[in-house]
Amino acid sequence: MRAFTHGQPVATGVYDRPGRRNVPALFNRAWGRSFLWDGRAPTLEAQAVQPITSPFEMDMSVDEVVEQLSREPEHVLAFRQAFGREIQEDDLARALAAFLRSLSGRVTQGL
Repeated sequence: MRAFTHGQPVATGVYDRPGRRNVPALFNRAWGRSFLWDGRAPTLEAQAVQPITSPFEMDMSVDEVVEQLSREPEHVLAFRQAFGREIQEDDLARALAAFLRSLSGRVTQGL
């Protein structure tokens, strides 16, 4: 079981840039007390957007991702249903964190 990791020591990001740290498991993060390897993210919401802005991962701004999501009608509808408004930065963080909270060891068995 790889717990939603790819089994490599570090991730490969945009433009084949190698990551700087081992990829942590994603399951059971709902019970985490610190986030990212060095604990610099105070909440799962803050951690969830870090891969977006990291130059070693997606190398984008959260605004750019929100803009791209806003061009897709199905994403606009999903965010409107979930949050009652157009897609906003904090809603993206909340949506990503909610997904991470849904991943438990029970769900990931056999992956």
